[in-house]
Amino acid sequence: MVSDFFDSPTVKAWRADRIHGAGVLTRDAAALLSAEVERLGEGAGAALPGMCQEIGRAHPAFGALWRLLDRALRVADTAASEGRSTGKPVAESLRAFAADLDESETQAGRKGAELIEEGALVATYSRSGTVERAIREAAARGKRFRVLLSEARPEREGAMLAAEMGSLGIPCVLTADASLAMLLSRASVLLLGADAVTPRGFLNKSGSYPLLLAARELNVPAYVLAARAKFLDPQPGTLGLPLHPGESVAEMAPPVEVVNAPFEEVPHSLVRGYVTESVFLNAGEAADAARMAELHPALAR
Repeated sequence: MVSDFFDSPTVKAWRADRIHGAGVLTRDAAALLSAEVERLGEGAGAALPGMCQEIGRAHPAFGALWRLLDRALRVADTAASEGRSTGKPVAESLRAFAADLDESETQAGRKGAELIEEGALVATYSRSGTVERAIREAAARGKRFRVLLSEARPEREGAMLAAEMGSLGIPCVLTADASLAMLLSRASVLLLGADAVTPRGFLNKSGSYPLLLAARELNVPAYVLAARAKFLDPQPGTLGLPLHPGESVAEMAPPVEVVNAPFEEVPHSLVRGYVTESVFLNAGEAADAARMAELHPALAR
């Protein structure tokens, strides 16, 4: 039964994951869903729309996850129209999407490494897998630079990134979130990831918007590194800004209300452009690219 899928410990752990980013969780979703549709076999076609809706709404801010689910539904439609079983082709398409996403993020990271100059102080925020790949690539090319970043509370993924980079011998300057904008004037460039890119802007960790306002005021060039798989034109009830459990911020008793809003939308106008695996896109081009990626109607609610 499909309910057994969502009750499994691995799926529950995936749904509760608040540490890993969009790329990792999308690839994990591809592995979980591909195994399930293969198990369902002939019954996969009927179960797939409901499964995709529930999977998407577990992490609704992740554009690549919605694009993965869109791929599954479109492959299922094609298989059904041709009178074929949906399980195997959908599973294969999910695994191919995950592999393509991994390669796309690697290529976007390589292009992003070109923005890191010798001797630079490179600012970033939170923990983007694509930005991390750019930093690693720049270091592998022999460039000497430092990374400026903050803790990224409440989950502190920025501190985790600093520890990882430090273990690789890449010098980092780690500060509190409230101090990052103050230190930004010393940076040569600001590199951010994106959880999704839409016609209106991009979604990223809360705190990105004020940081980009500071970068504009300080004339620090800011770029977003994102695979094209994160670009989408969302259906109603799909892409969203969820609230996470308040306990991660603080444990308080009423009448204190703790709000943990981990994502926000940032307008395209605050960045100089988007570095993808294939081309560099300015704000208008990024918006147009997102409009071309319409989601399957079955994902809407």
